Amino acid sequence: ALVIGGGLLAYRAHHRRKVVAAALTQADALLRLDTAAGYREAAFKLQPIAQLDPVVGASVRAFALAMLFADYRQADAEAEIEALLVAPGRADAVPAHAHLAAAALALGRKEAGNATTALARAGQGPWTLALQARVALLAGNLEAALQPAAAAASEGAFAPGLALHGDVLRRLRRDLPAARAAYEAALAASPMHARATFGLAKLALAGQAPAQEAETALRRLLDDREGSLPAERGRAALHLAALRLRASDRTGADAALAAAGLDAPARAWAERAAAVAAEG
Repeated sequence: ALVIGGGLLAYRAHHRRKVVAAALTQADALLRLDTAAGYREAAFKLQPIAQLDPVVGASVRAFALAMLFADYRQADAEAEIEALLVAPGRADAVPAHAHLAAAALALGRKEAGNATTALARAGQGPWTLALQARVALLAGNLEAALQPAAAAASEGAFAPGLALHGDVLRRLRRDLPAARAAYEAALAASPMHARATFGLAKLALAGQAPAQEAETALRRLLDDREGSLPAERGRAALHLAALRLRASDRTGADAALAAAGLDAPARAWAERAAAVAAEG
């Protein structure tokens, strides 16, 4: 009986480790999409995993929620993020994702110093580099953002780093063809990536990228009613309307704004903003 019982316990522990490992692998792929839908789905998948593994599993779920907080202002997640980080913070070896989650939480709170401190403890990796670039952008230091953004972009098909690198190059007006290539690579890795989509649209409006390419990406985001948030769809509609106005297609511009489902005040503001962008 003892042998059988011990065997059952060992099997259960082995099965639990397999379940946790599989969920963490799936979550990593979702996180690397760097989209609202990806972060939401990763957090959802890791909800039971955080209970099975209250150190690593909880850390990765906290990171997914913290990125939602930082990028999409989901303030209702703050308390849960802090609760999830209690056990990892007391562990003998604090997981890297716990430090990344703390950095993303500080980034969302616009606490550049606290974010920098957390990232110094997170170790090397593409997420650390991407968040270092984000902190530099928060501080308004484009030059300081360039090196970590470039390093994050070099980590293979890592959409967060690629899109950030494109943003930094575009805003510095340094090697705009490379900025376009970075945005295109980010969209190849994550087709619904909002930062890359909007960056490509801004390049197109500046005459530095084909309008059709930007419009394709914008329409894809605008049509994603389930995964993309209303604010993202509204920005996509604004940029698409500006490109249509630039092409003397007012009907197309109106159709783009209508597709976003904006209320009357937001629609009026978007119409004015699109007209200004089209003339710029």
